[in-house]
Amino acid sequence: MSNGVAEAIALHRAGNLAGAERIYQALLDRNGKDAALLTLYGTLKGQRGDFDGALALLQQSLSVNPQQPLALNNLGNAFKG
Repeated sequence: MSNGVAEAIALHRAGNLAGAERIYQALLDRNGKDAALLTLYGTLKGQRGDFDGALALLQQSLSVNPQQPLALNNLGNAFKG
């Protein structure tokens, strides 16, 4: 796991969603096909109430790797809104 990912996850867990979002977005700008990053960022979007954004990111993540229980669970949560 890169330092950027670890830092974003630490911020996310600490509740600093804005800080984590900035890092997730920067990392995805470099590698937009990273299923784990897409799932993490989609999860964050759902936590912020941006369910459309969460759906888009989680669906993109699952198109890269459909075998992700966390992404599937959070996709269901985003659909429930």
